Amino acid sequence: MVKRFFKVMGTVMSLIGLAGIPSNLTKWEIWINKFLNKMGFVIDLSILNQDVWRWIFVIGGFVILFIGTDSAKRLKELIWKPKAIMKIEHKENETGYYNESQYFNKQVPTEKLFGNVKTITFWRTCRISVHNLSDKKINNVEVKLVDIEPQELRGRLPLHLHFTHDNNKPFKLSKDINPSDSIFIDVVSWHWDGQNHPLYVIWSAEPNVATDFLADNRDYKIEIKVTAENLPSISKTFVFGLRKKDNTNEKIWIWPTD
Repeated sequence: MVKRFFKVMGTVMSLIGLAGIPSNLTKWEIWINKFLNKMGFVIDLSILNQDVWRWIFVIGGFVILFIGTDSAKRLKELIWKPKAIMKIEHKENETGYYNESQYFNKQVPTEKLFGNVKTITFWRTCRISVHNLSDKKINNVEVKLVDIEPQELRGRLPLHLHFTHDNNKPFKLSKDINPSDSIFIDVVSWHWDGQNHPLYVIWSAEPNVATDFLADNRDYKIEIKVTAENLPSISKTFVFGLRKKDNTNEKIWIWPTD
């Protein structure tokens, strides 16, 4: 309805301007002057001649007609590009970005049963989050590990990463994010069975892909890419490695490079 009004109004004004303005504009000028005076503008329109009025109608009509079309929307999107509405984050001091076995700092083991064999494991998982900064739902969000240095997993990339609390197999490879909401993604864990050499394990959501390798004192640089339906992709680089922080035993941490 509004678009139709703009189209009709713009067409009429443009035609009046192109056909020629009547020589007697006194009533128009008086009415417009009163309107402008109420708005706080004091302008004497009598100084405008017929040709000036004609161009005002022609140009003004085309502008109003343009506003009533979809071209105005496309031009606005071209000039004022929307801000990225997804954001990858990791907050080191927030507990939601880490998960670890009970009493990890005291080196008290968590006991798990695998069949009839009782094993003792220590573990700690690092996470990131993807935030929806808009007021619209984002559909089919996929989070992938696309690069790692050193090259332990280079031949197996890209890998879909695991959505936190997605406990049913097969794991989801995509997920929707509600407006102003966020999702967590498990990235990498440090595992130790109390006897053998500790391992790093990348949290892959894809089945039958080996993602574990021996943990050492090197730092590992990784690139994570997020894609979604009808949105440009975003990427962020992180580093993970073993550190001693806050007077605790050495354990795995992850942090962004920028």
